[in-house]
Amino acid sequence: MSELTQMILIPEGDRQPLLMEVPVAEDLDGPFLITSSKSFLWIRRRSALGTVRIAVRRGPLAFLFRDALKLIAERALEEDWGSLHVSSKQGVVAAIAHLAEYDMTKPVIFYGAGFKKSFIPKGVPAHSSMWVPARWAVVLPSDRSFVGTTFDFEDDRVAMLIHNASRGVGIVAPESEFPVKEVVHSE
Repeated sequence: MSELTQMILIPEGDRQPLLMEVPVAEDLDGPFLITSSKSFLWIRRRSALGTVRIAVRRGPLAFLFRDALKLIAERALEEDWGSLHVSSKQGVVAAIAHLAEYDMTKPVIFYGAGFKKSFIPKGVPAHSSMWVPARWAVVLPSDRSFVGTTFDFEDDRVAMLIHNASRGVGIVAPESEFPVKEVVHSE
């Protein structure tokens, strides 16, 4: 399966905690998207120790990635990150450019069912993925550790920290999916 974040597999048989304390680099300001026991939660900052506490929860990984992506898209609109673009060739180019602003020049694109592959520039690696919503695409750095980390305890138990949602995720989606606010239209 293609991934939204860096994956760390915790071998079966290791004790499965309810919570994990994960260090976050000092230069990352937040907001951070973390797993809670039943859903996700946005938090603003690290603890005084430089860590973030994340919950281990149940759920198929593909659904967790999809839910996280939708929450990132909503927050991108609210905060005007400039990372959410309308589905078009220009929108994909703008999402790639968004990552390039942060020196991520080797993007990978994952797209859902019904996304027009003709929107994807030649030479950019692109893959169909079940966790990407229909008619959406997501542009990610080839090094997913820049986006965040998912700890996979197997048996559908995971803990996730997305520490770079504003800079490390470019999203292309139909405007009709986001009626709250106008989506960035690329020229």
